[in-house]
Amino acid sequence: MLDFSYFCGLTAHHMSLRIIIFTLLFILFNRLTAQGDLRKADSLENCLKTQNLHDSVKLKVYYGLAYEYLYSNDAKTLEYADKTIELADKLKKSHFKGEALSLQGVVYKNKGEYPAAIKKHLEGRKYKEENKDTVGLAICHNDLGILYKSMKNFPEALINYRFAYKYSVMGKMHKGICMTLNNIGTIHSALDQDDSALFYYNQALTAAEKISYKSGLATTYSNLGEAYGKRGEPEKALGYFEKALQIDIEKNDQYGMILSYINVGNAYKEMKRYDDALVNFTKAENLCTDNDAKPLLKDLYSSMAESYRAQNNYTKAFEFLSKYTVLKDSILNKEVTSQIAEMQTKFDTERKDLEIAKQTAEIQSTKLEVQRKNIISWTLAGAIILILLLSYLFYNRYKLKQRAILDAELLKQQELRSKAIIEAEEKERMRIARDLHDGIGQSLSAAKLNLSSLENKLKLEEIESQSALRNAIDLVDESVKEVRAVSHSMMPNALLKQGLVAAVREFINRLSAIDNLKIDLEITGLSERLEASTETVLFRVLQEIVSNIVKHANANHITIQIMKYESELTIMIEDNGVGFDTSKMHEFNGIGLKNITSRIEFLNGTVNFDSNPGKGTTVIIEIPA
Repeated sequence: MLDFSYFCGLTAHHMSLRIIIFTLLFILFNRLTAQGDLRKADSLENCLKTQNLHDSVKLKVYYGLAYEYLYSNDAKTLEYADKTIELADKLKKSHFKGEALSLQGVVYKNKGEYPAAIKKHLEGRKYKEENKDTVGLAICHNDLGILYKSMKNFPEALINYRFAYKYSVMGKMHKGICMTLNNIGTIHSALDQDDSALFYYNQALTAAEKISYKSGLATTYSNLGEAYGKRGEPEKALGYFEKALQIDIEKNDQYGMILSYINVGNAYKEMKRYDDALVNFTKAENLCTDNDAKPLLKDLYSSMAESYRAQNNYTKAFEFLSKYTVLKDSILNKEVTSQIAEMQTKFDTERKDLEIAKQTAEIQSTKLEVQRKNIISWTLAGAIILILLLSYLFYNRYKLKQRAILDAELLKQQELRSKAIIEAEEKERMRIARDLHDGIGQSLSAAKLNLSSLENKLKLEEIESQSALRNAIDLVDESVKEVRAVSHSMMPNALLKQGLVAAVREFINRLSAIDNLKIDLEITGLSERLEASTETVLFRVLQEIVSNIVKHANANHITIQIMKYESELTIMIEDNGVGFDTSKMHEFNGIGLKNITSRIEFLNGTVNFDSNPGKGTTVIIEIPA
């Protein structure tokens, strides 16, 4: 369920014909496999009847039943998910609780109850974060992205898709990386940010090509084709649609071929090459007929009617328009009949539940009298035990409170010491930078002026003397520049006056002069300045990481993303350099890496290095903000 929900959502495209057929295929698949799922469910139901079934086994059975009933019986899924949650709390198995909440989120999503679905996924995310479930977090954020996108809340959808991408990278989920990049592109497309959409589609294409991911390639080609079609470039769109079609043919993906033939035909139609369009529409029609894909056939007839009308072949245009009308009415009648049957089933179920509830109430009333007598006898014994227990708890709580006060004071003193050290270090940097700029820098500038004045007054005639004096002036000038550069590196004015964002941009602009190095910077959600000490630490860490990449990684492309979401700030730095084996970090854990780790720990944050030789490096920094 989770994998399908994850990848089904990732292949979705705004206003895309491909998402329509994926939805129809999924409904058809569930109908065809419902009987097999029910057999598995029956087997698990029988398992519950086993006497003395251990709670840990029962927990797995409850979750298995909730999973098996998904897409076939919403009420059963919710019922067994609730039982899973209740037993998971008892056994302290928060992993199962998080997964059960996610199942309930999927049920509410399928029912179109998006706010309820979001609430369940957010509750489930909390337990996945506790268990550091990287794969589960990637899937959870992706599901949230799908929900927010369905509600047209594109900014929230984009934030969740980016977190899905981050956790896919951390979990080395290569297919997930490809498809989340596609998903991010669809949001930019929905916001009419076509250049950004193409940027992410091309990144997705690179990721899919790297692992020869055929399905990912087909989806990305289709997205690229639609993006260029939207830009009014049907020739480029046609090229990508034909690449997707080739993959569908290689895989013998019948429904993928239908979509690709329709896309190719529509591209030809936009180019006013109606004969070529009709050739591809006819191939799609034959495949629709063979696979009984009537919903697609309906829209296809409409496109064919338009093409014949553009050719002034009104007889054919009327023929396919008539087919379109008949098929549309047929599908509508089936949908109405299905809705009536569903309502009848619901009514019968509710009536049966009412009868069961009545019988249960009668049995319950007979038990209440017996319970009332037992309660009286047990209350007295319970009161005595409660008094003893409360006495113990109060004493124990007092001891814990005293220990907590001591621990808090020790932690506070440690933080104060660390903060004092870093603040002293930064003050010393500022003092040295000021001395270099105002002291040595000014003296060197004055020396340069005096030497230049001396050069004008001496009127040296010997070439060797003139050359020596000119070299001295040039050396002083070069020293002035170096002093200013060192002063600026130690404490940028932009960091003091404008904050982290401006300082990072200025730092990147200075590096842009390096040949064969491209640096992309993306900042999301950081509209206000952070605490001064936090900005200083983050700038130093980012400066250290990028400098290490420039010096050692042999990279020609660096991507920096700074994202603030609610109470968390994330910095992701990626390069396409030589990479390294993270399992051997202790062998070259120099001062730079130790400084990075210690500074981020000072901010109560974490640093994660993800790298392999020859495949670049990703550094992810997370701090509370």
